[in-house]
Amino acid sequence: MAWTIRAGVTAVIFMCVFGFQKRPEDNPLRACTCSFCRSHSPRMVADPDGLFEAWADDWSLVENYRFGTGTCDFLICRRCGVFIAAVSETAADARAVVNVNCLSDRERFTSVPAVHDFEGETIETRSSRRAANWMPAIIRR
Repeated sequence: MAWTIRAGVTAVIFMCVFGFQKRPEDNPLRACTCSFCRSHSPRMVADPDGLFEAWADDWSLVENYRFGTGTCDFLICRRCGVFIAAVSETAADARAVVNVNCLSDRERFTSVPAVHDFEGETIETRSSRRAANWMPAIIRR
């Protein structure tokens, strides 16, 4: 059975739809030890068998932030500063992880985040990990 979460994020300027194969309660959450994640405290989720679809009423209000590796766009609301999602282009398609803290249904994601340290990861390893673990993404700009 597929579960769909529809969420208006950051004053309804950014909308996203998640198609999960598992109930939100059963999706594992992740956290990262990088300085960006430590300062934003996101709880990240991705269902590799699901789908993340996102669009904004006004894309000028969504900042695309890139770290030094340039392998991923971090979508951040320019109005409130919330970190919404990370999107990466892989060899096959776009993949994403989503910060459940910015969702209206965030309380349904109840697992304790597993903490990961990706320091020193090669770009090839990073891309392979995202292709395997992140969810397919459609970003409608």
